[in-house]
Amino acid sequence: MITMLSAAELGPPGGARALFSQPIPVDPATHRTGLTVAVRKLHLVAPALTKAGARLEHVYDY
Repeated sequence: MITMLSAAELGPPGGARALFSQPIPVDPATHRTGLTVAVRKLHLVAPALTKAGARLEHVYDY
């Protein structure tokens, strides 16, 4: 699972599945999106999201 921060809700790119999207309480103009991504797809998904204007917040490894 990874979380991304962006100015708007993001649709998941190929290789990812959206778990949730919510505004940040202290900054409602920023959304946190949680995605499940296979490790073998991270090198494709992360750059696609960055190109869409998001930034990586955290990679969870469970």
